[in-house]
Amino acid sequence: FNTSLEILEFSSWEVLAFDHFSPHPDIVSSRLKTLAKLSTIESGIVITTLETLSQRLCPTDYIEKYSLRLIKGQNLEIETFTEKLIKIGYRRVTTVMEQGEFSIKGALIDLYSMGTKLPYRIDLFDNEIDSIRTFDASSQRSIEVMDSINLLPAREFSSDKQSISTFKSNYLSEFGSTNGFIYNEVSDGRFPGGIEFY
Repeated sequence: FNTSLEILEFSSWEVLAFDHFSPHPDIVSSRLKTLAKLSTIESGIVITTLETLSQRLCPTDYIEKYSLRLIKGQNLEIETFTEKLIKIGYRRVTTVMEQGEFSIKGALIDLYSMGTKLPYRIDLFDNEIDSIRTFDASSQRSIEVMDSINLLPAREFSSDKQSISTFKSNYLSEFGSTNGFIYNEVSDGRFPGGIEFY
């Protein structure tokens, strides 16, 4: 028996198909963590449900393509970084409480990456990353200093112009019309609850 064999859990979304609710961020985070891990291991066991197994997944290069790496000392321009975070599905909030959220207060960036147990606090000095620390979301206390971090995308689908264009043509061929709330929202770059099924 090989005890070094990796065992990964791939959770169900736990929402009904075409419901107006998206999966909980904890579930999406866990799934993205597993998908990221799958590209780095040679063998392992994935535990999932039959329903989840029958769903389509993001392309194999998706995680790598839409992940970001931050290293202490690297240059980081806040506006450009904010645009990148929004592009890979993160939501800007006033206080970071759950995965997939970020907040900017002056030279401090709080960021709760998908696939992690704790959020990160990035401290900038001018346009350079001065420090990266994990912190407790409820007490706001710093925990551990990090030299670098990898940020997974916050969604299981891409939301760039090409992806929106693909969605629009697929929606038209499937439903025969472009009249509808979902079509209009995605066309305008917004992604309402339940969009994962589309």
